Amino acid sequence: MKHLLFIPLIFISIIGFSQKKTIKLLEANAGPISLSYSMNVDLEKQDTLFYVYIGFQNAKYTTLTDIKSLFFTQDDVLKQFIKELRTALNELEKNEKIEMLWDRSPNYKLQLYEFSKSLYVIEGNGTGGYTNLTKKQIASLIESLSKIERIGSSNVTSEK
Repeated sequence: MKHLLFIPLIFISIIGFSQKKTIKLLEANAGPISLSYSMNVDLEKQDTLFYVYIGFQNAKYTTLTDIKSLFFTQDDVLKQFIKELRTALNELEKNEKIEMLWDRSPNYKLQLYEFSKSLYVIEGNGTGGYTNLTKKQIASLIESLSKIERIGSSNVTSEK
């Protein structure tokens, strides 16, 4: 009797797991930032998600590890981020004292302070962890992000 109950439980637990495959398409670093462009394929649903992950150590803490992240799954949000990085880089190259804030919560925040020659990249939600990027690091990040073709979800055609 125990065996009769055990077999259906195994079958039910196997059905509950979907098959997913993640493929990293691009990895890059820009100073303190680690960038990953990946494709996550759900083999059962025939669906693919292209996304960008940006991770960084929260500069607020130096003695403990506190990794913060930005996660992009929408093409328009990523394009806006790249555009704002370009604007920030242009402003920094002018060598003028300026304060600017791009608040795109819950996705991200970018901020220039008049006392700093770097761009603050701030987590859009949560604790507001941040890191700083120099002009050279901003340019490197823009270059890496510009290589990304698309993000978001799309159906995969099955090959039979």
